[in-house]
Amino acid sequence: MSAIFMAVFLSVFMRSMQKGTYGQMMQGGINQVGYIEIHKDGYWDNQNINKAMVISPELRENILSVSNVKEVTPRLSNFGLCSSGKHTKAGMVVGTNPELENRHTALAKKIIWGTYLNNDDNGILVAENLAKFLKLAKITNDTILEENGTMTFEKKVEMLQDSLVIISSGYQGNSAFGLFPIRGIVSLPTPQQNGSMIYMSLQEAQYVFSPYVPNLCTSVSLDLHDPKLVDETQVELSEILGEKYEVMTWGSMLTELVQSIELDNAGGIMMMGLLYVIVGFGLLGTIIMISLERRKEMAVMVSVGMRKSRLTLMMIFETIVLGIGGVVIGIFISFPFVYYLNINPIMLQGEMAAMMETYNIEPILPFSLDPMIFLGQGIVILMISFISALYPIYSILRIKPTDAR
Repeated sequence: MSAIFMAVFLSVFMRSMQKGTYGQMMQGGINQVGYIEIHKDGYWDNQNINKAMVISPELRENILSVSNVKEVTPRLSNFGLCSSGKHTKAGMVVGTNPELENRHTALAKKIIWGTYLNNDDNGILVAENLAKFLKLAKITNDTILEENGTMTFEKKVEMLQDSLVIISSGYQGNSAFGLFPIRGIVSLPTPQQNGSMIYMSLQEAQYVFSPYVPNLCTSVSLDLHDPKLVDETQVELSEILGEKYEVMTWGSMLTELVQSIELDNAGGIMMMGLLYVIVGFGLLGTIIMISLERRKEMAVMVSVGMRKSRLTLMMIFETIVLGIGGVVIGIFISFPFVYYLNINPIMLQGEMAAMMETYNIEPILPFSLDPMIFLGQGIVILMISFISALYPIYSILRIKPTDAR
């Protein structure tokens, strides 16, 4: 029972931590693109501004007619040539509603210099590495040692330029260019984003890229009331909007994130499988020892007329009692630990915390209370117990009354 208890305790503890971490990773990805994103058909494979769509009042009404849709965030994205002095680089310009964008991605928290945008702003936010490349700012990383011994990391920004020239091709071949004041520098999650992203208000982006076509956007990000119904909501939206639009869930857009979670999950399952094998052999060894020690006792019982079927049932019952007892004790003892760590997650510090914050993930190590974590471990251990019970059955069937000597 103690071996089964330890197996359940360790497997529940490890699985709860894994599930909680996966939830954090998925939420970070969802914060970037939303639970569901809507584009004009073919835009995702060929992200060209000429495949943009007009978000008319009718389209917005159709989207909001789905009961699970909570909020709609339109974006207008386009590539542009960014220039400052002698330095030039291609960048991705994203026009968005600053207030709604901050709700989804917490963009304001990523600012390392300057101020956040407002809806009527004509300024821009520039990604950190892009600002370095274009010599817009000099950015250094400082390590600060706190009095309690912990280290924190702080970025210091010295601005060298106050504006940026952007030249691009607008909707349907219109010329799009302008000199934009820099309102702030943002530090973004991935190197690709941090080296290319520029944010401006949706109103300003529409004026620059499509002055003659109002309400143009390349994507519409959706927030949901019940995230668990994301697949059902996608199907419902696809039926309402028709073939003119592609409705994609966050999982189909962030395939690399999903694959990394699946890969890590497979590694965790292998580790748990190894733990189960060790426990299984330990339990089997205990059952074999019990069977050998009681072989003469069983032979005496058979010789005085006890049927082997009743003896077999007795040994199966004993094995099941061992399994259920160990599982119940393991679950009851592990639950308070997991519950406490779910309410009070482990706070990460230093470089690990800084890395998670850049990915828009709260720097904590959370634990999950998913009931399937506890139920699943219990079922697996009970199955191992039933398999271990096969040996005493085999041993009893081979007992002869002469073995009682």
